[in-house]
Amino acid sequence: MSPKPLVSVIMNCFNSDRFLREAIQSVMDQTCSDWEIIFWDNQSTDVSAEIVSSFADSRIKYFYAPVHTRLGEARNCALEKCTGEFITFLDCDDVWFPAKLEKQLEIMKNIPAVDFVYANYYEFDIERGTKKLYQTGAQPEGDVFERFLYNYTIGYLTVMIRYTALKRLSSLFDPALRLVEEYDLFMRILATSQAAYLAEPVAFYRVHRNMNSLVLRDAWPDEYAYVLRKLRQLDPERKYTSAFEYLERRVAYLQAIIEMAKGNLKEARQKIAPHKVTRMKYFLAYLATFMPVRLWLLLRPVWGRGVYTR
Repeated sequence: MSPKPLVSVIMNCFNSDRFLREAIQSVMDQTCSDWEIIFWDNQSTDVSAEIVSSFADSRIKYFYAPVHTRLGEARNCALEKCTGEFITFLDCDDVWFPAKLEKQLEIMKNIPAVDFVYANYYEFDIERGTKKLYQTGAQPEGDVFERFLYNYTIGYLTVMIRYTALKRLSSLFDPALRLVEEYDLFMRILATSQAAYLAEPVAFYRVHRNMNSLVLRDAWPDEYAYVLRKLRQLDPERKYTSAFEYLERRVAYLQAIIEMAKGNLKEARQKIAPHKVTRMKYFLAYLATFMPVRLWLLLRPVWGRGVYTR
């Protein structure tokens, strides 16, 4: 084993003891043993620290945050502690399969031009007891930036990044973000880096009612809009104008649906009106804003079904 680990595994934690032992064990069980876990505890008050210490492995490096921060800033604090050539991420409620690191390292070593590897995974819904494969069919590889503007399919827990690709960025995770901080970072990397895809599932991702992406999901559209403004600055030649306009229309639609769900039909109309003729569902949403509020509130559970996707 080299003096410095080959792979740094970032685990950010805040009161995440429910599945933590299983998550750490899935790293311990990797067929590649040349890793370190950078465990950043964002001032948990549960037994997370006790679980970490029970492993008694020098490769697990525990850090207790001096102050509680948003997730993006906490991820940056963890990144500052990394010493590996490759960076990976595992949240405390998810699990890797044993060959995850080995298979992705093989791609990195065989294709030096690739800075970013992502993979397939299973989604496990705890409440429903269901498991499904996230991706079917081929996924984008190579220059993927534009394709991911139209359809972003990266699972955070499957990613491996060359540390040198991170060093090329002017900033890392945006501390202003709570929900799409990884989308912002990964897209800025992929604006100048090649990607590879591993079709074999390498992990399973738990879906449960306490996860941030569900608890805070009404903030998604505003955060995406913020990130899109940042990403547009990476396109001075305006090569991706059509893709950005597509995404901005989708963000406006989601913002309108959220306002409608709150009974704010006038505000929703203002959001969707500029885009009402570009797609049938946008036009229908625009028409719905003229309904009496009481009628809309009765219909919203049906309308809102399937609006949010991971």
